[in-house]
Amino acid sequence: MTFSGIISGYGESVAITLPSGERNLYTHLRTRDVKKGDRVATGQQVGELGRTANGKCGRYFCTSPPHLHFEVITDAGPINRSRSRVDPEKWLAANAAAPALVVT
Repeated sequence: MTFSGIISGYGESVAITLPSGERNLYTHLRTRDVKKGDRVATGQQVGELGRTANGKCGRYFCTSPPHLHFEVITDAGPINRSRSRVDPEKWLAANAAAPALVVT
């Protein structure tokens, strides 16, 4: 587990670093079921769907209905130090049978 806590603008959040170096970010959670250092298996619940956020939505709750914000984040490489994002649907289709993950 890379991160389990509150991120400004995203609320309750979980970030998992995969063996490939990619990171999965799950935000707006109602609850977080994992903590930093936990081992997470494919299909394991990491939190409960929610609507938490900070910033424009207030300290803990946004006015939008419960939903999940899911991102797949990759390193763009040493020349471009910014992060790049990939289409989650394509990533999920390609990684549907991924093995259990050891998170850091």
